[in-house]
Amino acid sequence: MNKPGILATMALALAATLGPVATAQATPAQSGAAATTTATTTATSSTVATANGGCLALFDDGAPAAPILCDTEARDIDWPDGRREWVMVGSDRQVWHTYQFSANGSWSTWSVLGSASGVRGGVWRWYSTLSTPVVKVYGSDSNYWCNTIGGNGTWTDWYTC
Repeated sequence: MNKPGILATMALALAATLGPVATAQATPAQSGAAATTTATTTATSSTVATANGGCLALFDDGAPAAPILCDTEARDIDWPDGRREWVMVGSDRQVWHTYQFSANGSWSTWSVLGSASGVRGGVWRWYSTLSTPVVKVYGSDSNYWCNTIGGNGTWTDWYTC
Protein backbone atom coordinates (compact mmCIF):
# COMPACT_ATOMS: atom_id res chain seq x y z
CA MET A 1 0.00 0.00 0.00
CA ASN A 2 1.45 3.38 -1.03
CA LYS A 3 1.15 6.15 1.50
CA PRO A 4 1.59 9.85 0.58
CA GLY A 5 4.49 10.13 3.04
CA ILE A 6 6.37 7.29 1.37
CA LEU A 7 5.92 8.85 -2.08
CA ALA A 8 7.13 12.22 -0.81
CA THR A 9 10.18 10.56 0.77
CA MET A 10 10.90 8.74 -2.51
CA ALA A 11 10.54 12.00 -4.44
CA LEU A 12 12.96 13.78 -2.12
CA ALA A 13 15.45 10.95 -2.49
CA LEU A 14 15.15 11.15 -6.28
CA ALA A 15 15.55 14.94 -6.21
CA ALA A 16 18.68 14.61 -4.09
CA THR A 17 20.22 12.12 -6.51
CA LEU A 18 19.50 14.10 -9.69
CA GLY A 19 22.76 15.28 -11.10
CA PRO A 20 23.34 18.50 -13.01
CA VAL A 21 21.00 18.88 -15.95
CA ALA A 22 22.45 19.41 -19.43
CA THR A 23 21.59 22.61 -21.29
CA ALA A 24 22.63 21.65 -24.81
CA GLN A 25 20.16 21.18 -27.68
CA ALA A 26 19.34 17.51 -28.24
CA THR A 27 18.15 15.71 -31.34
CA PRO A 28 15.22 13.46 -30.39
CA ALA A 29 14.08 12.46 -33.86
CA GLN A 30 16.22 10.12 -35.89
CA SER A 31 16.34 10.60 -39.66
CA GLY A 32 13.63 13.26 -39.41
CA ALA A 33 10.93 10.72 -38.54
CA ALA A 34 7.59 12.35 -37.81
CA ALA A 35 5.71 11.56 -34.62
CA THR A 36 2.42 9.79 -34.73
CA THR A 37 -0.84 10.36 -32.91
CA THR A 38 -1.42 6.64 -32.41
CA ALA A 39 0.39 5.46 -29.32
CA THR A 40 0.87 1.76 -28.76
CA THR A 41 1.60 2.14 -25.05
CA THR A 42 0.39 4.52 -22.40
CA ALA A 43 2.83 6.23 -20.09
CA THR A 44 1.90 8.44 -17.21
CA SER A 45 3.59 11.08 -15.15
CA SER A 46 2.75 12.27 -11.69
CA THR A 47 3.83 15.27 -9.68
CA VAL A 48 4.69 15.23 -5.99
CA ALA A 49 5.44 18.15 -3.69
CA THR A 50 8.90 18.40 -2.17
CA ALA A 51 9.79 19.61 1.32
CA ASN A 52 11.18 22.91 -0.01
CA GLY A 53 7.86 23.86 -1.66
CA GLY A 54 8.79 22.73 -5.16
CA CYS A 55 7.43 19.86 -7.23
CA LEU A 56 9.00 16.81 -8.82
CA ALA A 57 7.74 14.96 -11.91
CA LEU A 58 7.87 11.16 -11.72
CA PHE A 59 7.39 8.86 -14.73
CA ASP A 60 6.24 5.24 -14.95
CA ASP A 61 8.22 4.43 -18.12
CA GLY A 62 11.74 4.86 -16.77
CA ALA A 63 12.24 8.53 -17.73
CA PRO A 64 14.37 10.35 -15.15
CA ALA A 65 12.54 12.35 -12.47
CA ALA A 66 12.93 16.13 -12.73
CA PRO A 67 11.86 19.38 -11.02
CA ILE A 68 8.63 20.62 -12.64
CA LEU A 69 6.65 23.86 -12.37
CA CYS A 70 3.98 23.11 -9.76
CA ASP A 71 0.39 22.80 -11.03
CA THR A 72 1.54 21.80 -14.54
CA GLU A 73 1.90 18.44 -16.30
CA ALA A 74 4.52 16.78 -18.46
CA ARG A 75 3.45 15.77 -22.00
CA ASP A 76 4.67 12.73 -23.90
CA ILE A 77 5.42 12.23 -27.59
CA ASP A 78 5.39 8.72 -29.04
CA TRP A 79 7.66 8.29 -32.06
CA PRO A 80 6.86 5.77 -34.85
CA ASP A 81 10.00 3.76 -34.05
CA GLY A 82 8.75 3.11 -30.49
CA ARG A 83 10.78 5.77 -28.69
CA ARG A 84 9.12 8.18 -26.24
CA GLU A 85 9.94 11.79 -25.42
CA TRP A 86 8.70 13.90 -22.49
CA VAL A 87 8.33 17.71 -22.54
CA MET A 88 7.56 19.88 -19.51
CA VAL A 89 8.00 23.31 -17.94
CA GLY A 90 10.69 23.13 -15.28
CA SER A 91 10.66 24.88 -11.94
CA ASP A 92 12.89 27.54 -13.60
CA ARG A 93 10.05 28.29 -16.12
CA GLN A 94 12.04 26.96 -19.08
CA VAL A 95 10.84 24.15 -21.35
CA TRP A 96 12.76 20.91 -20.80
CA HIS A 97 12.73 17.54 -22.57
CA THR A 98 14.16 14.05 -22.31
CA TYR A 99 13.96 11.25 -24.86
CA GLN A 100 14.77 7.59 -25.34
CA PHE A 101 17.75 6.65 -27.49
CA SER A 102 15.88 3.56 -28.76
CA ALA A 103 12.51 1.88 -28.18
CA ASN A 104 12.35 0.77 -24.53
CA GLY A 105 15.96 1.96 -24.24
CA SER A 106 17.85 4.30 -21.97
CA TRP A 107 16.97 7.98 -21.54
CA SER A 108 18.85 11.20 -22.27
CA THR A 109 19.45 13.67 -19.50
CA TRP A 110 16.91 16.50 -19.32
CA SER A 111 17.92 19.43 -21.52
CA VAL A 112 16.50 22.88 -22.20
CA LEU A 113 14.45 23.09 -25.38
CA GLY A 114 15.62 26.62 -26.17
CA SER A 115 14.13 29.81 -24.78
CA ALA A 116 10.45 30.70 -24.95
CA SER A 117 10.24 34.15 -23.33
CA GLY A 118 9.78 33.14 -19.69
CA VAL A 119 7.00 30.57 -19.59
CA ARG A 120 3.97 31.40 -17.45
CA GLY A 121 2.25 28.03 -17.35
CA GLY A 122 2.26 24.45 -18.52
CA VAL A 123 3.16 23.00 -21.88
CA TRP A 124 0.71 21.82 -24.53
CA ARG A 125 1.53 19.21 -27.11
CA TRP A 126 -0.39 18.44 -30.28
CA TYR A 127 0.27 17.18 -33.77
CA SER A 128 0.14 19.30 -36.92
CA THR A 129 -1.59 18.13 -40.09
CA LEU A 130 1.75 16.56 -41.09
CA SER A 131 1.81 14.43 -37.88
CA THR A 132 4.65 16.60 -36.60
CA PRO A 133 4.65 17.28 -32.85
CA VAL A 134 4.19 20.91 -31.84
CA VAL A 135 5.02 22.14 -28.34
CA LYS A 136 3.17 25.29 -27.26
CA VAL A 137 3.61 27.47 -24.16
CA TYR A 138 2.29 30.81 -22.92
CA GLY A 139 5.12 33.32 -22.47
CA SER A 140 5.56 36.12 -19.95
CA ASP A 141 5.18 38.53 -22.90
CA SER A 142 1.51 37.36 -23.27
CA ASN A 143 2.27 35.56 -26.56
CA TYR A 144 1.95 31.88 -27.33
CA TRP A 145 5.26 30.32 -28.39
CA CYS A 146 5.66 27.13 -30.44
CA ASN A 147 8.46 24.71 -31.29
CA THR A 148 8.32 21.85 -33.81
CA ILE A 149 10.56 19.09 -35.14
CA GLY A 150 12.31 20.27 -38.29
CA GLY A 151 13.00 18.21 -41.40
CA ASN A 152 16.47 17.35 -40.11
CA GLY A 153 15.05 15.74 -36.96
CA THR A 154 15.97 18.51 -34.52
CA TRP A 155 13.69 20.95 -32.70
CA THR A 156 13.31 24.33 -34.36
CA ASP A 157 13.79 27.67 -32.66
CA TRP A 158 10.79 29.04 -30.76
CA TYR A 159 8.38 31.20 -32.79
CA THR A 160 5.20 33.08 -31.92
CA CYS A 161 2.09 31.17 -32.87
